[in-house]
Amino acid sequence: MISSQQIYNYTVTASIQQSLVLDFRDSELFQKMAIKLSVNLPAKEIQSYQGDLFDLVLSKISNNFFKSNLKRKAIRSIIFIDSIENEKENQESISKLKKAFENHELTNILTLEGGIEKTYEEYPVIFGTWHVKNIDPPTIHLPIHNFPSEIIKDFLYLGDYRGASNLFVLQTLKISRILNCCDECENVYENDPKIGIKYFKIPVDDKPSEPLNQFFEKAYDWIEEARNLNERVLVHCQMGISRSSSVVISYIMKKNSLNFEDARVFVYQNRPAIRPGFHQQLQEYEQKILIKEK
Repeated sequence: MISSQQIYNYTVTASIQQSLVLDFRDSELFQKMAIKLSVNLPAKEIQSYQGDLFDLVLSKISNNFFKSNLKRKAIRSIIFIDSIENEKENQESISKLKKAFENHELTNILTLEGGIEKTYEEYPVIFGTWHVKNIDPPTIHLPIHNFPSEIIKDFLYLGDYRGASNLFVLQTLKISRILNCCDECENVYENDPKIGIKYFKIPVDDKPSEPLNQFFEKAYDWIEEARNLNERVLVHCQMGISRSSSVVISYIMKKNSLNFEDARVFVYQNRPAIRPGFHQQLQEYEQKILIKEK
């Protein structure tokens, strides 16, 4: 299974380009509401098709990049999507398609948990067009890569300066605190009381020799304060890859009593683009946490 949160994170980090997302609903429903880059393959067509279903899937893919990847078996995962109300009805068709993929040595097949309706309710931004209340016009076309990854549901986000500078993104995700982990990035909305975003800045360059670890405890306390107040936090640096991911890893380590590697994997699963460049400082912090716990 794959959760709504996971497919949101797949989409905003472009990891979705390494997967094939198949939507089994009828084409009319697909046209009204579909996850970006997904492919429509109505279940009734699977049921009636007489040839190799792998060929049917290829015929439905208009994007040459995805088609080429599937032919070369360079797809990391295949994600099945359906409506909750149709899941049982379409089970036979889905089983046939799964067997066809397995015959072509494609076995990492995931099913969207809770149906597409749940995902749309929780993460409308990953759909081709989505509707926002009190906005004119209500249909928004915004590059999905402006949005940060969600590390802890409805609370902790990790992203880049582009997303941290986009007020629409911040307001959509209801982010009220920003932890800025780069010396070269300004606190864009710091002096605008109408917006009301609180900032904490860690002024370091992206070099392993920079004393990022001096801020781990302060960052932890600041993020925890936000959690206790039910506020949402965005942690960012220039690219959302090294400095900010290191700070988030340090928070996860202490909060969940995890070692560096386990915390890194947890964050990586939600944002595969991370490359934390402060390994030594994080490993030293791990020892510090262990000593305190003893």
